[in-house]
Amino acid sequence: MSKSALKIASSLHHKKNRLQTGQFLVEGEKLVKEAVRAGFKCRTFFLRRNWYERQNNPEFLLSLAHSDCMWLGDSDMDRISQLSSPPPVVGVFEWKKVPIPAFNPERNGIWLYLDRIKDAGNLGTLLRIADWFGVEGVWTAPGTADPWNAKSIQASMGSLFRVPVEECEPGFCIEYLKDVPVYAATLKGTDVSKVDFKEGGLLLLGNESEGLSQECLAYCSAEISIPGYGTAESLNAAIAGGIILSWMRR
Repeated sequence: MSKSALKIASSLHHKKNRLQTGQFLVEGEKLVKEAVRAGFKCRTFFLRRNWYERQNNPEFLLSLAHSDCMWLGDSDMDRISQLSSPPPVVGVFEWKKVPIPAFNPERNGIWLYLDRIKDAGNLGTLLRIADWFGVEGVWTAPGTADPWNAKSIQASMGSLFRVPVEECEPGFCIEYLKDVPVYAATLKGTDVSKVDFKEGGLLLLGNESEGLSQECLAYCSAEISIPGYGTAESLNAAIAGGIILSWMRR
């Protein structure tokens, strides 16, 4: 049984296995507890015994009682972990769909569409930023990094478990939100500080090197940009997203 469980856990390093099983790995005390708190069901906990004996959180201990638990030593924990230093706890969790809220005229909602963001760290950071600014939900274009891989989960710092995320073509979310303003982040748009965001809207952020696709640009109501004063060619996608979302919330 232990060999089988370890094999399943290790297989979840690969996207195709996550998709086939509907399961994903969460590593480290903070993120495992965040996943439990957000209502994700854990199939198996892999634990270091000395760490477990120090736990006193009733909610977490109850979750342990309703899941399979295995004690692991350093070598086995290293085998299933993708971190540089193996953590004291790893969980195999079941994925669940969290629907993205539709437009509500009583709220100045903000949504995010990420077009082929390739770096999983950027994606996870964008989810953390979206969580900070109260984004209603995040859509990702086909070709975007998988939000459920280890690097993205770590970079999101648990925000992935709170912010609804769904993959779709750009036309789907435009139709879903209907008359919501659509803003495209480009290098040649209107200065973001001069845009009136009082009605909220959908923000489109593009690929780190190529920007937004022509398909995405065809849907936008306005192109917006962050003025630069130095000689850098562009901003990191996550930094740009944070700056624009800050202006949208003002």
